[in-house]
Amino acid sequence: VQLNERECSDVVTSSDYVNCTSTPASKSDIGPVKIFIDDAAVFGNGVDFDYKNNPVYFSVSPKTVIPAGGITLNFNGTSLNVAQNPTFIYNLSHDVEDSGHVDLSHSQSGVCIASDDGRALSCTVPPMLDYLAESFVNTLNDVPYDIIMDAAPGPNWISLVELKLRASPNPLPEMIRKSFQSVVYNSGDFIEILGSNMDSVDMSEYRVTVGEGNCVVTLLSSDRLTCTPPLVPPGSGSEFQVMVFVGHNLGPFDVGSIFYYPLLNSGALVGGLVVGSLVILLCPIVAVACCYHYKTKKKKEMVLMLEKQLHIKDTENSQLQALGKSIKNNIEQ
Repeated sequence: VQLNERECSDVVTSSDYVNCTSTPASKSDIGPVKIFIDDAAVFGNGVDFDYKNNPVYFSVSPKTVIPAGGITLNFNGTSLNVAQNPTFIYNLSHDVEDSGHVDLSHSQSGVCIASDDGRALSCTVPPMLDYLAESFVNTLNDVPYDIIMDAAPGPNWISLVELKLRASPNPLPEMIRKSFQSVVYNSGDFIEILGSNMDSVDMSEYRVTVGEGNCVVTLLSSDRLTCTPPLVPPGSGSEFQVMVFVGHNLGPFDVGSIFYYPLLNSGALVGGLVVGSLVILLCPIVAVACCYHYKTKKKKEMVLMLEKQLHIKDTENSQLQALGKSIKNNIEQ
């Protein structure tokens, strides 16, 4: 088998296919595929083989991995789509600079998917072996890794700081903050979930569920994450369990439950406001009326009392006048 005049090695044949391994080339080019049987060309018309440039890696994001794995790393570069099945591994060799591609039998690998234009490559990170986690978590040591893309060179993380990775502890979501255990319908209330090492992974790696709905993560720090639950109850009832998932490998973490409380509908709310406003307006009027009635009553009582006193005095005067006349008559007699 020849690929643009270059011999293809390790030829394996069957009744319906021919497999072989392309040999290295000093440059990118394109040329015909030829298959020979006993030096006679039996195939070669119209099929070309394209020798592309080797992949070049510029940067990786995020720049942190965790022992549990299952998170996504995004690489930027060129020609990152030259291999059919690229994979991510942790490089197990102690002498990383001279190791090349190492034996994969002791390590899991993560699947990588390239963009059509070859400028981006997304890789799912596998779990770390225990000795790797113990050696690199919470240290300043760069995590050794490689991307297997046929025989092409992997990321040059030893020399380029943009490609270096560090290891952090696994995130541990623990509980909902007590003051955030209830939400009101259609209010946009948010909840806070407390924990440790929460920012070891990117915010996009979190998935939080509330019952049958999702809680959209909006903020993340080392000891908590904030998310907005569904505006209405995500199912029947008023209490819903909250679960947290991290990447593909961590979770679910049962962090507690939240309660939904209804908000007054607009009609009831308007009615309540009207009644309240009327009460506020009528209270001073009623108070003034009561005060006026009280004062009027007191005035009437005072008038009656004065009239009584005048009547008494008139009676006394009449009696005195009668007594005076009686005495005068007795004297004259």
